[in-house]
Amino acid sequence: MKTLQTEVPGIRRRYTYNIRIRAWVTILSAMSIVLGVLPGTTNTIRAADPSGHLFAMGYNGFGQFGDGTIINQPTATWVDYDVAKISAGGSSSFYITSDGTLMGTGQNTKGSLGDGTTTDKETPIVVDTGVTAVSNDSASHTLYLKSDGTLMSMGGNTYGQLADGTRVDRHIPIEIETDVISIAASRTGNSLYVKSDGTLKGVGYNAHGNLGDGTTLIRYTPVDIDTDVVAVAAMYSHTLYIKSDGTLMGMGWNLRGQLGDGTTTDRHTPIVIDTNVIAASATTANSLYIKSDGTLMGMGWNTYGQLGDGTTIDRHTPVEIDSDVVAIATGHVHNLYIKSDGTLMAMGYNNYGQLGDGTTLKRLVPVVIDTDVFAVAAGSHHSLYLSSAPFDPLIRGTPVEGLEDWFLSDWFGYYATAFAPWLFHSEHGFVYRAEESTNLSTYFYDDAIGAWWWTNQDSYPELYLFDPPADLQGTDIGSEWLTYQLGSVDPREFVDLRPPIDVGPLYFNP
Repeated sequence: MKTLQTEVPGIRRRYTYNIRIRAWVTILSAMSIVLGVLPGTTNTIRAADPSGHLFAMGYNGFGQFGDGTIINQPTATWVDYDVAKISAGGSSSFYITSDGTLMGTGQNTKGSLGDGTTTDKETPIVVDTGVTAVSNDSASHTLYLKSDGTLMSMGGNTYGQLADGTRVDRHIPIEIETDVISIAASRTGNSLYVKSDGTLKGVGYNAHGNLGDGTTLIRYTPVDIDTDVVAVAAMYSHTLYIKSDGTLMGMGWNLRGQLGDGTTTDRHTPIVIDTNVIAASATTANSLYIKSDGTLMGMGWNTYGQLGDGTTIDRHTPVEIDSDVVAIATGHVHNLYIKSDGTLMAMGYNNYGQLGDGTTLKRLVPVVIDTDVFAVAAGSHHSLYLSSAPFDPLIRGTPVEGLEDWFLSDWFGYYATAFAPWLFHSEHGFVYRAEESTNLSTYFYDDAIGAWWWTNQDSYPELYLFDPPADLQGTDIGSEWLTYQLGSVDPREFVDLRPPIDVGPLYFNP
């Protein structure tokens, strides 16, 4: 997230910029990244990555939203834009911007954010560039892929899950392997990845046979598991993967029937679960997968209704949950999925508001959360999603408890909507567009320089200065139109936009 902070007496303003949108489609990442596969081919579906707005909801005790707070939110909170991919694990979050920059935020106990420290982060930090995929577990370790197929790892290494042959934690990224196409970081401390030739490899914790090598031995260096594989998912102590012909395989812990074979017996070697599968995701003790016709299936632990079948009964064989589904994400005891029309659905445990429906009530059947969604991820008790819908962060805020019509915005502080369609914040001196206003222009008064700003959804983040102010239709009745130069703080720099006149930069340094 690229931010500009301008100091004004008594307040701090943050402007986040670089918005490039809007495309729609794909079968995507969940808690562990799984790529869709087209049955009957050996090709992984990799649609051109769209980018959009990142939202977060649920538990935020370690700053995993990246919004600068540790406040839980039961409804979606805007975090950043120009985001193409997301991953959530435990109490940390990662996302990749459209230019391949990997950002991380939240819990960093084992150095899993890769910044050389073990300090938690409440705002996103840059981890690396040229990144195409990321998978993180429950705040222990993180895997990510570079654009050339190089696999990197960082964080906890108790079980050798970083694949460097040691048990030494790594607080900065290290290289594991090359020519990798799919990755999964498991909560219990193992890592799985698929090479470009289809070889599935695994390393780390293996007490339940979750590496599928026929043993329960910890592996400190990678072992071969299978061939002709295109995607893998892992969480806690069971693993799922998809073969190039669409066969879904599973191995490891099966206490709640999460392998879907009708038993609760652990499997130390892979078993066939289903065919014609295009995506799968594994969580603590349940599994979800999507069939090639869009049918969403689930099995395993269901105490909190996380399978969305209207019951709290564990399912030892797959049950049908919904149809027309294109993407899935599995948290600790909550699950989310996206329909082909972009509708985001959620079910299961909701004590922190991780379902994003504005409540903390568990949901035994799926509920609608948002529309125009194209990617989703779930941590232990928080959720992330990407939206392609137009969104103006200038007007987004969180309701203030006990104060009707008042909101708290990361951008402007407290504001009231009682003056709609124009909003005025007397303390900060802002006047700007309300959500229901048909006028797409935004105005606010800057006390620090004694002048008015103007922008609209096409011009933003460029903020134009004028004096005297324009009328409410956006017509310039003044003579000085200046554009703020992003990045200038002290002094703040502006440039006259009236071509062909070039008067050079002007400065304000209140």
